[in-house]
This record gives sequence, C-alpha cells and structure tokens, in this order.
Amino acid sequence: ETVNNTSAAASFLAQANGNSAGANTSKVPIRSLLYAGSTTRLFAHVEPWWGSSKHIDIGYSSQDPSQVHRQVVDMISRGLDGAAVDWYGPDSYEALGAKLLLTEAESHAGFSVFVEIDKGAIEWDSCYPACNATTAAISLITRVAGDFFSSPAYARMNGRPLLREFGMETLSMPSGQTDSSWNAVDWSAVQAQVPGNPLI
Repeated sequence: ETVNNTSAAASFLAQANGNSAGANTSKVPIRSLLYAGSTTRLFAHVEPWWGSSKHIDIGYSSQDPSQVHRQVVDMISRGLDGAAVDWYGPDSYEALGAKLLLTEAESHAGFSVFVEIDKGAIEWDSCYPACNATTAAISLITRVAGDFFSSPAYARMNGRPLLREFGMETLSMPSGQTDSSWNAVDWSAVQAQVPGNPLI
C-alpha cells in the first residue's frame, strides 16, 4: 500500500507547508463514518483552477478531461455523492473545468455536481462595478442556470437546483460609490429574478 491510489499527480511532491504528495489513501467509504441509516449526501469541494499560470503547478490541468475522469472515479471510490465546483464566471479559466466536471458526472449515475459562485465572478467577470453586486449576481446566476441546471447530473434538493456562494459578503464598495447597498447582494431580489428557482 505504497502506490499513489488517488487522482493526484504522481509528479506532485510533498511541500513544506504540509501539502502531502499523492500517496496510498484509505478507500474506506467516508459514509461509513456517519451514523447507521444516514441519508446525508456527501460532496467534495473542487477548485478547477489547476493548470492556470496563476496557480502552482501540481502536475495536472483541470481542463484535461482525463484528469477530471480520474477525479470523479476517485471521489466515487471513496463514497462521495458529488462535488461542489467553484465557478468564477463564464469567461474565467475555471469555467471549462466546471463544465467538464458536470459532463463527467453525467456518465456516473448517482454522482452529481452543483456550482459555487465565487465573489471573483462578480469582481472579474461581470458588469460590476459599473452595475451593483445584485445586478451582477442576477446576470451570472442566470448564466449558471442556462449552462448547468438542465443537466441530469446537476444536484437538486426537493427538485430545486442547488447553488452556493462564496465570499459575496466581502465585496468592497467600488471607488466613487457612497451607497453601501451597492456592494451588498440582495439575495431576495436574486431569488425572485433568476430562472430555475435555485436553492441558494
């Protein structure tokens, strides 16, 4: 049990900060750690930014369909039900990795994916700061709905597509603005205006 049995690249070496190299890791299903009879769904969190020049080289690209396949198969082998994938907007590097993850999930019954829209999507791939954060969020989530919600592998709860956000509360007020509501996302307005009735 010394061979790397994960989806991590064999070329990735341990780092001084504690990041471990690919190694042999238990395949005991994570679900076995829950109480007997639990129906809780277990999701991994996936960052599809690897391979971008903005991040360290870990030996693979999130835009490689073969790598995405290895990751999904590995997650399933460990008892996971799906993945939440960070999304930074339709024009971001991460957009292709998110779509590849969803496409791969479609080939594995019972494995699903949902989007976590990152505040970076607002800051770097939207009308903001020319528009307020609420308008930007509505536009971006409408795009998520169009690109992802129709997939049979998109995660749902009680029929509603799941959607998570990250970091929106830390948006800073754009230069020249004095109205503090400019940098705050009005989630009631978002919920009322985006298609698909997502569970945010």
